[in-house]
Order: sequence, then structure tokens, then C-alpha cells
Amino acid sequence: SHHVTSLEDIRVRDLMVKDFPTVPEAATLTDIVRIAAEHPHVENLPIMSGSGHLQGLIRTEDLKRLVDSDMQPSLFRALDIAQQSPIAIPPDANLLDALRDFGHRDDVESLPVVVTTPSGPRLIGLLPRTSVMQRYRQELLLHYPDAKAAVFTPPAA
Repeated sequence: SHHVTSLEDIRVRDLMVKDFPTVPEAATLTDIVRIAAEHPHVENLPIMSGSGHLQGLIRTEDLKRLVDSDMQPSLFRALDIAQQSPIAIPPDANLLDALRDFGHRDDVESLPVVVTTPSGPRLIGLLPRTSVMQRYRQELLLHYPDAKAAVFTPPAA
């Protein structure tokens, strides 16, 4: 179908966020909360090794669970909290690939965008689920003028 073709033409690099905070793997819960508070628009915080490789993602709900617990914040390090080996996506993948990846993981709000380098995978961006879904809706409505009316017209009583 027509809207699928256009999704195949849109690349992850066109929608990814290039400016995002990262968390060192040795960061404490207190550090992580501070970084999250400074960047409230970021759903998942990438954890980076000292050599600059992606180690995992910290999801908002994981952070909330720990903040709400009675545990001592200084006892936690970023890697303890992280979702290890998250699904990553290359920048030249298309939006159909991204939709499929998000479909497999309903517990992540962002996919890490990585490129393969001789020294290992390098994080170059984050792809927010909301950006993919907004673009998907735009494309759908662009190709189906009737869809706009159908979506915004309340059903007859």
C-alpha cells in the first residue's frame, strides 16, 4: 500500500534526536535523577562506558521505582538500573523498521541509534517512539485525504 512505501523512504537519521544526555556507567542514582531532571523531555537515558560504548538504557519507570523505594540512593550505579543490551537501530534503517522494533518492545520509549565502528557500536542518536508515531500519522493523512475526516469526525449517535 501507498503509505508503507513512503515510510520505507524515511530514514531513522531524519527523525532521530542528536542532542541528548548520557549517563556514565558508574553514576549513582542521585547523579541519574539530576541528569533526568535537567532533561525532562528525554524518556530513556543511555548509559555509556568509559570508552564511549552504549551499555544500556534507563527507563523512566525504572527510575521511578527506585526513587519511590526505601533503598539508599548511593547504593545504586547506572548499570544496576539499566536495561542491558537494548534493541538498537542503524541511522539508515527506515521508519517501517523502527515501527517493527517498537512493536517488539512496548517497554521502551526511545531506540538508540548506533553506527558500527572498528572499535564497536557508537551511539549517535535516540529515536523517540512519539516522533515515529507522529510521522506515521502525518504520512497516513497525507496519502489518505479521507482519513483526516474519518479520524476527526465523531461517529453518528
